[in-house]
Amino acid sequence: MSDEQIIPNAVGRLDDVVDAIREGRIDDACTLLDSEAKRRSGKVEAIEAELQRERDALCEVEEFRFELGSVMLDRIEMFRRACGWKGQE
Repeated sequence: MSDEQIIPNAVGRLDDVVDAIREGRIDDACTLLDSEAKRRSGKVEAIEAELQRERDALCEVEEFRFELGSVMLDRIEMFRRACGWKGQE
């Protein structure tokens, strides 16, 4: 934030907060900011949970790729059956 920019961009986009500050209703502005912080915190938690699911899926894919590239022929057939292969083609 520059020396000239007193209100952060994220706050400046909150019209109700800006109006409350302009009108001197600081308690109202703080209440609104608390609500916005709680909303954003929930959003961050949801994004972090999705990110963790994606990381877990990535690990599963990478681990399976490594295993698939280094398995014996009998295990390849087991994997093929798990993917719907019926045997002898």
